Amino acid sequence: MGGLLEGHRSLPGSVVEGKAVMRDGKTEFKFPSNYWYAAAWSAEIGDKPLARRLLGEPVVLFRQSGGRVAALLDRCPHRLVPLSMGVCVEGNIRCAYHGLEFDGTGRCVRVPAQSLIPPKAQTRSFPVLERYGLIWLWMGDPALANPASVPKVEKYGEPGWDLIDGGYQHHPSNVLNIIENLMDPSHTTYVHPNTIGNPLSSEEAVTTTKTDEYIVAYRWLENTPPSPNDLRRVDFGNGKVDRGQFFYFGSS
Repeated sequence: MGGLLEGHRSLPGSVVEGKAVMRDGKTEFKFPSNYWYAAAWSAEIGDKPLARRLLGEPVVLFRQSGGRVAALLDRCPHRLVPLSMGVCVEGNIRCAYHGLEFDGTGRCVRVPAQSLIPPKAQTRSFPVLERYGLIWLWMGDPALANPASVPKVEKYGEPGWDLIDGGYQHHPSNVLNIIENLMDPSHTTYVHPNTIGNPLSSEEAVTTTKTDEYIVAYRWLENTPPSPNDLRRVDFGNGKVDRGQFFYFGSS
């Protein structure tokens, strides 16, 4: 018997009293900024900068010497050019405009043709964790970034279990609709019969748990046939699997 893990993070802006504010033109949404957000797959961070936008903030990700990931505000403090337009050089990131280089803390460490580096030549850095094959960013107060508060992916890395990377899904919909959909895994049997649905899962109740930091809706499906999506990615033969579905929503 094999095992499969699925997971979805439903948390897509300025920061106001620990809350990130997003507006779609009419509605104002408030999301927790003191929270870990999955920003990218680990495999996406290579020898080039990667641009992302989280909670309305432009962020650039890159690997430092030794392989550790850094995350900076994607804006050079000199002329506000996105640092993601630049290149990685010896563990730092070089701005594409005037060649200023910044380390993983956001501090400028080189200015071409001059030895004096202004103390204000610095951009914001974000706490980063690499776990479960993902890059996690803390968008709020760095002093509150506790690695232990990253939601746990049950069974990850344990013998007999594998992670199927489903990539990304892009939905042209209001974020509240997406959150409501993801927090309701009971619909998958009927809405997604050709992808992630499983007829036997309709008999398994969904469990909802609330902590001080998040709400999670989940269920375990034991000794069941793989979903159609799983069968397209992995050859299970005639075997059955234990399958976990977990949907987290930050509540802090």
